[in-house]
Amino acid sequence: VAATPWGGLGLTICYDVRFAYLHRALAQAGAVMLSVPAAFTVPTGQAHWHVLLRARAIETGCFVFAPAQTGEHAEGRKTYGHSLIIAPWGEILAEGGVEPGVFLAEIDTSKVEAARKLADEARRRGQEAGRKALEDARQKGQFQFRTAPFAVGKSGTGRLGVRIEVPSTAMADQLDLPKDQGLVIADV
Repeated sequence: VAATPWGGLGLTICYDVRFAYLHRALAQAGAVMLSVPAAFTVPTGQAHWHVLLRARAIETGCFVFAPAQTGEHAEGRKTYGHSLIIAPWGEILAEGGVEPGVFLAEIDTSKVEAARKLADEARRRGQEAGRKALEDARQKGQFQFRTAPFAVGKSGTGRLGVRIEVPSTAMADQLDLPKDQGLVIADV
């Protein structure tokens, strides 16, 4: 995270936009802004560019600055363009399109704290609602919880999981679950 007069700037590039935990770690290390310069190809950019960058802004509560290469390059490679400035709540403040150019957006870093506070509150409410729904299902006998550790992944080492066990074959059929296994709901 680079220090700037406006706050910490997390530095990533191009393909890094796919790694939410990297951006979350930068935010936890003090970033209030993230820089993601990139050269997405046209098909990948059309499918992923906006949604991934908006997700990184929302997940971290950071402003995202994403300058993007545009045009046709050596051997016919075409890049998507659409440089973006995104607010912490996911709003696109400015977009560059497909032509080279310069654009500006006003940045109010107090929006970082406000977005993070709203996200924390929403996360807390969601966790409470999820716990209540699972407890209600358990009390009605719909699910049984087993918290004993079990191996997850190919190697079977290093990760533990939590299972929801389905007590009846009929319920397993209804939920389209394997009859001899529980449903993994989280890795811890």
